[in-house]
Amino acid sequence: MANGLAHVDVGDIRRFNWMRNQNDERICGLERHEDKFVRVSEFSGSDIEGYCESMQISELVKKAINLSVRLNVAKPDMERRLVHINGSGIIKHIQTNESPKVEVCTAKHVVSNDNEAKKTRCRLYFDGRESRKVVLKGATESASDLNNDWCKFLCDVDSQEIEQIRENLQTFEIELGNKKRKKMNRKRKVILISHPHGGYKYISMGDQIIEIDGIKYDTPSCKGCSGGYIIPVGYIDRGTYVHSVSYYQGDKRLYGYASGLIPVVRNTMLNT
Repeated sequence: MANGLAHVDVGDIRRFNWMRNQNDERICGLERHEDKFVRVSEFSGSDIEGYCESMQISELVKKAINLSVRLNVAKPDMERRLVHINGSGIIKHIQTNESPKVEVCTAKHVVSNDNEAKKTRCRLYFDGRESRKVVLKGATESASDLNNDWCKFLCDVDSQEIEQIRENLQTFEIELGNKKRKKMNRKRKVILISHPHGGYKYISMGDQIIEIDGIKYDTPSCKGCSGGYIIPVGYIDRGTYVHSVSYYQGDKRLYGYASGLIPVVRNTMLNT
């Protein structure tokens, strides 16, 4: 394989170091990837984990990793002129009325409406070649906000998987509650958990850029990171933020923005 990557897993971000579009123009490169993303399987012992330990949020990040998913929207609406869309998201709610369902939060521009929600498949635990294959099938959009670029949609899930997801969500909520009770006044970091280019799950971290019009940061991101779970260290909001958009100057990425705050839903099903 060109560039000596024959030995690299199909989901490894290094596969996209020389990515080009149909006009043979480079759209991603080594400078956007190298030393900027940490594969979640290598989170332990990384500099990012060291920072998380110092801020007492390491367990929160680990629980969020277990709930983060890769999204693939097959045959998006015709006006989008796309064959498929890759994105990221996170499970934040469980519904167990008739058949088990989970609610996934992502960016509105990834899953734009109810029709696309039905065509979406979410891969849970897609962390490496040996990862267990758990696929969540999109069922219906449950809420969205175009102006703030977020949406939530329900997914059908195998009943054999629901207990593990419930346990992960319970422990995540406990850690999230602990984080919200801590007011951290140090220089803020912004952590992103996502699936760059639709590959394996990675974590990246950068500095928050103080703005009054939203959460702005220089945390690394690439195509496929939209909808990935954002942890703005030090914030006390109980709702959810996901990665919305990145701005570039030529090939240089300047900064990213989070979505608007996705309101919290009281999860009465966690203990059922």
